[in-house]
Amino acid sequence: MKHDSGWRRLIAIVLTKWFIRFTKLTTPLKPKELDLLDESIVVFPFRSESQFFAQATPFGTVIWNEHWMGGLPEHAQRVVLRHEQSHQERNSVFKGLLYGFALWFVFGLFALTGAGVLLFSGATTASVAYTGGIGLIAVAVFVVTVRVDETLADYHALRDLGEEEFIAGYTDLPSVSDSSILADVQRRIFYPTPQQTIKLHRLVKRIERIP
Repeated sequence: MKHDSGWRRLIAIVLTKWFIRFTKLTTPLKPKELDLLDESIVVFPFRSESQFFAQATPFGTVIWNEHWMGGLPEHAQRVVLRHEQSHQERNSVFKGLLYGFALWFVFGLFALTGAGVLLFSGATTASVAYTGGIGLIAVAVFVVTVRVDETLADYHALRDLGEEEFIAGYTDLPSVSDSSILADVQRRIFYPTPQQTIKLHRLVKRIERIP
């Protein structure tokens, strides 16, 4: 079993380094251990000026942008790390659904694009309604799934670190995050605000106190 676990770990390391090379277009650095939370966690650092902090990969690892994270205060690093660690804790069923819906999202974009082209070419609304409807549903399902995943990640960070540290950490993140219009739209669609996460946390606590 230990031999099998060792091979799996080696494969995860190799895939993570290639993930950094292809998605971040930079060279991975030597893995390092962070002691920011109750338990230490190994992250895979890289340096990039892209507006990107960290990410949980499909291989059970976390990549860590030293260019930004190295300049953040510890409480902000803790919020980011606990957020990404929460993504790792999803069960295989949820992860399978998320990746499957990601493929449907791509299909949905193509379907919506095709419907738009047909409408622009003179086709009637009725003739493209089915294709456009399927595309819209595919996109919506993926967006909702990602929103749930991100909400859970923020909720776990807030629950474990407390409201004060959670808010302090989030307050320091926008100073280095992407401020473009597209990035702002993506944040509004996929990510809850800290205030929304706090409301959810307080609601859960009230429900738990119900006898």
